[in-house]
Amino acid sequence: MGIMSRQPGQPAHTPPVSAAPLPPVIPGETCDRCGAAPRHRVYIPYTHESGYTASRQLLFCQHHFDKYQVAIAAAGYRVS
Repeated sequence: MGIMSRQPGQPAHTPPVSAAPLPPVIPGETCDRCGAAPRHRVYIPYTHESGYTASRQLLFCQHHFDKYQVAIAAAGYRVS
């Protein structure tokens, strides 16, 4: 064994096993909070004054989705 603890050809730093892939970026859109590339759509239901129910979508980058994820889940909003 040489003075190095890794074999030749092995990467210097292996990525953590627990790292999960991020959701894909939603093309052509920006995060409603900061303008970064969004990865999550959150649908907020509302009732129009004429009586029909619809939903508004909010777009979140990964940072802001992580920040507000508990509140989004507690409100019961649909995420895609």
